[in-house]
Amino acid sequence: MGCSSLHADFGNLFDKRKPQFIHGLDATGSVTSSDRKGKFDSWGFIDRVAFRHFSEVYPGYSQWGLGPTDIIGLPNVMDVSQPYGMVYGEGTPGGFVFHLASDERHGRYLAPFLNVGYPELGVPKIHQDLQCVCSVWMAKSSSIPRVSKGAVGILAGSSSGVVSAFSFGSPTTRDNRFDRGQLTARWLLSPGVPIVSIVADDNITDERRDQGRVWAVALNALGEIFYLKCFPSEASESIQLGSKEVVEEVTAWQYGQSVDWNLIWPTLRSNRYPTRDRHDSTGPLPSAVTGDSEPRNITDETRMMEAWLHKSPVEIKADFKAWDMRRSLKVDFGGDDGHHSGEGIVIIEPGLEEGGSAKVRRFVRRLNKTSKDEFGLSRLVFGPYKGIQATASAVDLSNFANTTATEDKWHRSQNGDPSSFDSSVLNLPGQRGRLLGVGTTAGTVFLWNMRTPCPESSSLVSQIRPVRVIHTDSPGIASLAISSLYVVHGGEEGLVQAWDPLASTLLPLRTLSSRHAINNRRRAVIAAQQNPNQQRNPAFVQSLAASAICLDPNPTNLRGVVAIGGFLKYWSYSSVSAAEEGSKSQKRRLNKATRTSGGSSGGDFSGTRRIGLKSYVEQEILQREIDERERRQESKEERRMAGRFGLDLLGHDASEEEMVAYAKLLSEEQKQKETRNGSEDLGQSTVAGPSLSDEGLKQWQYASWPQRLEMAGASSSAAHSRGSQTPTPKSVNVRDGDDAEVARAMELSIQEEARRSTSSRSESTADTSTYDEELAEAVARSLAPDATGADARASSSANTISAAARIGGGEQEDADDEVARAIKLSLQDTSSSPQVSSSTSERIPDGTDFPSLSSSSPEGTSRGKGKGKGKGKRRA
Repeated sequence: MGCSSLHADFGNLFDKRKPQFIHGLDATGSVTSSDRKGKFDSWGFIDRVAFRHFSEVYPGYSQWGLGPTDIIGLPNVMDVSQPYGMVYGEGTPGGFVFHLASDERHGRYLAPFLNVGYPELGVPKIHQDLQCVCSVWMAKSSSIPRVSKGAVGILAGSSSGVVSAFSFGSPTTRDNRFDRGQLTARWLLSPGVPIVSIVADDNITDERRDQGRVWAVALNALGEIFYLKCFPSEASESIQLGSKEVVEEVTAWQYGQSVDWNLIWPTLRSNRYPTRDRHDSTGPLPSAVTGDSEPRNITDETRMMEAWLHKSPVEIKADFKAWDMRRSLKVDFGGDDGHHSGEGIVIIEPGLEEGGSAKVRRFVRRLNKTSKDEFGLSRLVFGPYKGIQATASAVDLSNFANTTATEDKWHRSQNGDPSSFDSSVLNLPGQRGRLLGVGTTAGTVFLWNMRTPCPESSSLVSQIRPVRVIHTDSPGIASLAISSLYVVHGGEEGLVQAWDPLASTLLPLRTLSSRHAINNRRRAVIAAQQNPNQQRNPAFVQSLAASAICLDPNPTNLRGVVAIGGFLKYWSYSSVSAAEEGSKSQKRRLNKATRTSGGSSGGDFSGTRRIGLKSYVEQEILQREIDERERRQESKEERRMAGRFGLDLLGHDASEEEMVAYAKLLSEEQKQKETRNGSEDLGQSTVAGPSLSDEGLKQWQYASWPQRLEMAGASSSAAHSRGSQTPTPKSVNVRDGDDAEVARAMELSIQEEARRSTSSRSESTADTSTYDEELAEAVARSLAPDATGADARASSSANTISAAARIGGGEQEDADDEVARAIKLSLQDTSSSPQVSSSTSERIPDGTDFPSLSSSSPEGTSRGKGKGKGKGKRRA
C-alpha cells in the first residue's frame, strides 16, 4: 500500500523550515507529517481511528453503483492540506466525514444527516444510514476561509446529491460565529444522483468575488456540472425547533438557500424515454439550480425531492443515461476573456469499463449580450490513438497559471487602473496557455492547452488536439504533475521522470526515481515483514507505484516530492553552484567528487554529473543517427539524379563552367539528331543510309562494321561523283542506334584524351611533342577508311576535340594549337594508309562480327600470328 494523498507547503526558497509535507493513505485513513529531511513529527500517530470500508462491510458487492444492487458504495476518499490537516470520507452506507486539524492531536466526526425534515422550510428528510460520502475537498490556503468569513473550509458530496460545507472556525479571534468543524451550509443539487467530484478556487480574492467569478464546481454521476459564483450569507431569522443539532441542521439548509447553484445546460442528463414535459425529462432538479422562473410551492417541491432521494442506482440508470462515478473534474479558475469570465471546466471520463474509451470535454463560461452565462463546448481529442483508458490527470498549478489576466503583474504595470482591461495581455507569448495532462494505462501522457480559444457561437463544437504526446517507459501512469516548465510522471512500477512539454528533447530531462532502485525493493520487503497484512491486501501490488506527486507552485524553483509506495522522495535542483551556498563543510563535501588525487579538477564524473553526461551522450548518438540517415538519403538522391541526367560524367571535380559547356554540347547534338530524324521521316534524308539493292541489303545485314564502313564510303563516293543526291529508292534501317552508340563512344574517348592532354601539358611541358604524336595516332585509328569519310570524321573529331578543349578550360590558345596539330597529323596518316580498314578486315576470322581488340601499328605492319590456342605474342 502506498501514499495516495500528498500536499506540501514549500514556502520561501530561503526558509530553512520549509518545505513541510503532509501525506495520507486512503485505504487506512492514516495521515502523517514530515519535513524535507525525512523527519516525522508525532502528529497523526496518536489518534488512530478504525474506519469502515465498503469492500469489508459489503463483500462481493459491486462498487461505483454498477451492480444490480440498491446501495451505492466506493473506496473511501481523502483530501489533505498542510496548513489545515486532513478530511476523510467513508464510502459505505452510513459513512461519516472525519476531520483532523493540523494543530490538534485528535480528530472529530463532522455533523451527519439527521432523520428530520421540514418541507415548509425547504429541508428534506434524509436518512443517514443510506448515505455514503462520495467526494471531499479541503482548502489549501486561507483564501476561501477568509473571503467566506470562515463559513467554508471543507466541502463534501454525498450519494444523495447533497453538498455540505463545514468551517475551520472563525478566521479572527474576535469573530466567534463558527466553531471548528461546524456545519454551515447544505445544498441539494441532484436528488438521488451522487456528487462524485468537488473543486473550489484556492486563489479566490475579494476582487474575483466582486466580479462574479466562479469559485466552486461540482460534478455528479450523470455528468451534470453545477457551479457557484456567490458566497452564502447568514440567515436573518433565528430558528427555535428543539435540540442544538436540529437547529444547526435547519440553519445550514437556510444558509445554503441564500445562494443558488447554476447548472451548465449542455451537460443536462439524457433521458432514456424523452417526454414533452421539461420537468419530467430533466428529473426533479431544484428550481434554484435550473433557474426556473415559474413559481413553485416550496413544500411540494421538497416532498418531490424526498421521493427521488430514496431511489436506488438501478432505478436512476433505468431512467437516465451515462452513469459513471469515476469521472474526474479539472477547473481553470484563472481563465479570463477580459469580461470577468472565461473559466474553463473539464470533465474527464476514464473509459475504464470493458470496451470503453476515454473522453475529455471542456466548457468555457462567457457572457452573452444580456450578461447571462453561456458555455462553449470543446472536445479534447487523442488524435489517431484509439481505446484510451485514463488513469491519472493533472493541470498546471503554478502561480502564473492561477492568475487571471486582470491580476497579471505585467498588466498592472502597463495600466495604472487595474479595473480596466487591456486586450494586449492576451497576446503575450503563449497566450497565457495552461497545460492539462492525462495519463493512460499504456504509459502515454497527453498534453493539451486548456485555454485554447473556443468558437464564438455556443452551438459549434470545436476539437482541440494535443500539443505534446509523451511515450514513457512505464507500463501505466499512476500519477501526474504539471508545472509551467516541466511535466513529471509517476509510473505503476515506481519510475519517476521529468519531461519538457515543449519537446526540446524527446528523452526525459531527468530520471528522479528508477524502477530498479535497490532501496525501493529492500524497503518494500522490510515493510512487508513489519506489516504482514500487506501481503494479503490487493493494494500491496501497487506498493511500489508512484501514487502522488506535488510540485512547487513557483515554477522557477525546481522542487518537488513524490510518494513511491509508503516512502517519500524529495528533490531540489538549482543553478547555484556548491561554492555559492551552504557551510564550509557542505562545500567541501559537495566538491569532493570533482577533485582528483592531485588536487586539480579531473574529468571523472560521478553522481548527478554522470547522469547528465549519459543523457548528453544519448542525445548526441540519437542526433548523429538522424544526421547519418539524412546524409544517406541525400547521397542516394544525388546518385539517382546523376544516373538519370548524367550529372556525374565529367567527375566530381568538374567545375560549373565545364558542366554548362557539356550540357550545351549535349543539347546541340540532340538538336542535330532530331533534325536528322525529322528529315528521314519526310523521305528527304541524304545520309540516312546507303542506297543498296536487295542483295546489297542482305550483305549489309551480315557484314562486319569495317565492311559496312567500306560499303557506306563507296556509296557516298558514287553519289558524290554523280554530282547529285537522289532519294534512295528504299529506306534501309542500318542500326542507327548502334552507329550512334559507337560514334558517341569514340567522341567521349577523344574528349577524355584531349582533357588529359591539357592537364598533362600544364604539369609537364617536356613531353608535349611525344604526347601529340600519340594523340594523333589515336585519332587516326578512329577515323573512316576513305578520303570522304576521313574528311567528314576528321571534321567531326575536330569539333569534338575543340569542345573538349573548351570544357577542360586551361589556356585557350594552346588547346586550339594542339587540336589543329592533331587534326593535321591524323589527315596525313590517313592519306598515307588508305587500306588500313581493308587490311584489317581481311584478318577478321570467319563468323566474327567485330575486329580484334588490338589494332594495327601506326606503320601499317601486320600483327604477329598467335600459336595454338594460347595468347599470341607480338613479334618485332
